[in-house]
Amino acid sequence: MIAATHSPATSEHGFTLLEVLLAIALLAIALPVLLGLRNFDLDLQSRATELTAATLLAQEKLLEIELAGQYSVGET
Repeated sequence: MIAATHSPATSEHGFTLLEVLLAIALLAIALPVLLGLRNFDLDLQSRATELTAATLLAQEKLLEIELAGQYSVGET
């Protein structure tokens, strides 16, 4: 029976320098992209909040005018 021989390069476990460098390069590309998308999402959410507040205020003012009886809503 022939004993299996292990060369030092194949018997050691762990990451090679190339694998580590590729992982760092991938993170260097992915993180700025993901953070940019997060900032874009926060801007959209802020804009949506402002539009919702403006819509609710406009509806409230129209209801006040209608209830005051100054103008008939829906008529010109």
